[in-house]
Amino acid sequence: MTTTTELETAKDQLISLLSETDTIYTVLRSVSKSGLSRVISFHIVYRGAIIDLNYYIGAVLDYKPSKARGGLRVKGCGMDMGFHAVTSLLRELGMDKKIKQWWI
Repeated sequence: MTTTTELETAKDQLISLLSETDTIYTVLRSVSKSGLSRVISFHIVYRGAIIDLNYYIGAVLDYKPSKARGGLRVKGCGMDMGFHAVTSLLRELGMDKKIKQWWI
């Protein structure tokens, strides 16, 4: 469970890191045997460095970390869950949908 202070800090950090022309890169780390959940990690390139967004996105969207796989456990199937997570994040942040999502 994320506290209100952690949630607001995570939102502020993401808003300061993301611009309208950014791409959030997603990496599929694993898929459960049932296919109903997957572990995805989220990254951006910021000022020439690769920034891991897992902590912030996990706090905002209430996704649990997977310590063994190095990403966030995203539940759901039947659609592109990386795209779903990124659009859900942008909705929570109140940001325009110009930020892209790209699988690597």
